[in-house]
Amino acid sequence: MKKLLCIISFFSIWFCFWSTIIKSINYKNRFEDRYTNSFHLQTPTKGLMNDIQGGFYRDGIWHLYILYNSKYSNNHFGMQFDKYGTVLYHITTQDWVNFNYIGVALNNNLTSYDDISSGTVYEDRNNYFGYGENTIIVMASSFAKNEQNILGYYSTDGGYNFLPIQQTPIISVHQEVNGGDFRDPFFFVKDGKYIMYIAQNEFFGVWVSDYPTEGYVKKGNYKASHPMLECPNLYQLKVEGEETKKWVLLYGGNGGWGVDKDDLSSGTYYTIGEIDENFTFKKDVDQPIVRLDYGPDFYAANYFKKSFSNTNLKELICGGWIGNWNYLNYQPNDGRVGNMSLARILKLRRKSSSSNKILALDTDFIEKNANIKSDDFINQKEIIIKNAFEKFSINLNNLKNNSIVFEIGDNYYKIKINLDFEKKQAIINRSVEDYFVNKNEEFYKTRTFDVDYDVKNAKNFSIYLDKTILELEFPDGKKFTISKFKGTKSIEVLKVIFDKQSTGKYEYGNFIN
Repeated sequence: MKKLLCIISFFSIWFCFWSTIIKSINYKNRFEDRYTNSFHLQTPTKGLMNDIQGGFYRDGIWHLYILYNSKYSNNHFGMQFDKYGTVLYHITTQDWVNFNYIGVALNNNLTSYDDISSGTVYEDRNNYFGYGENTIIVMASSFAKNEQNILGYYSTDGGYNFLPIQQTPIISVHQEVNGGDFRDPFFFVKDGKYIMYIAQNEFFGVWVSDYPTEGYVKKGNYKASHPMLECPNLYQLKVEGEETKKWVLLYGGNGGWGVDKDDLSSGTYYTIGEIDENFTFKKDVDQPIVRLDYGPDFYAANYFKKSFSNTNLKELICGGWIGNWNYLNYQPNDGRVGNMSLARILKLRRKSSSSNKILALDTDFIEKNANIKSDDFINQKEIIIKNAFEKFSINLNNLKNNSIVFEIGDNYYKIKINLDFEKKQAIINRSVEDYFVNKNEEFYKTRTFDVDYDVKNAKNFSIYLDKTILELEFPDGKKFTISKFKGTKSIEVLKVIFDKQSTGKYEYGNFIN
């Protein structure tokens, strides 16, 4: 028996080793078309794109930064190699559809705290830090030395190259009595004070100082739903059409945990309220905790604005990281892992009437439709589109169906979207012909959430289809982001199945030229 176990162990190790070697060779030699997205940001070379880090707007150009590890690789067994090596990578865009890959702006060898992790990109127009007006500041996390700390960096050349503010932490985890999680600082300036919101597992610690690089003292905590909490962002937005201004706290959380779990996996959430005299967020009693995207692959989002301040804003532009750590290391890839979602414009609006106390973020994709075609369907029970397309849109207003099913896939993967008009729900599941991915429960589980199909000024139901990403927009404005993986030679097909003969119109075509 022992001999048999030894033989099995030997061949398992041998298979893992050679599968890793083969994958590494493939990564170096070529990138596959089925993993090369058309209109979603992804790494230009082998490696892992992780959290979106925010940025700034200058002279008609948006500057954005991502966490990037060029050394990352994995195999089908979920084994991750070269875990360390994360830097801050610089990208620019003018329209959020076409991107220029500038390169590494903040390396991981500038201090003894090694790899760069999530934080804030801040435009110091008032020279608070003393490096000159318009210096770009980064407050970032470090996971080095078996602890988490907050470090600072600066750039005087427009965000192309960063240097450390100092070799030691701006805020040390040792300043927190209970230690533990201490990461993802959101930095801002208000009323002559310097403030950082720091993710500390079940709450966000509020740290305040009279100086930008020292003297921070904890002034409060905000305990949010869906821990483990990450990636806090805090902005004061104007309510559209009103003089009212409200603070909006956005953050990453675990939707599968807690008394208010939604079973939709990790995701990005927000709530609305005020801040007190210690700059600690206080949620309004009437305001719910809302998920910004209902899919399992929209996380670690960040937000962009033309103003250098986080107050008195009309809108934000949002980009989310497409990935999920429950199955990221198992998923098929050609050496490039992780993407950014379509950019979305966020505006704060009052729901229904002016007497309604409930506010919500309304989200619209930033897009450039090209070569869009329209077609009619008359007394049909299904529509089949075999042509290559990147966007499909259908108006549901005049349809009298109880349900419509959308099936998207090829001979390798399938995503099924069931719009249930009677229950006012969407039910979505996916599968892929890959054992090592499908054995992961979080990957293939069915996800169900409420949709208001009768909402006033309803949007079309729209599908945005890229090589490794599917994004959906529902009539009530809800968004759903999910990763997918094509086969090597197959053609993707969209099938729309009506529960009764139906008549209407749909549009489809390319997202960009």
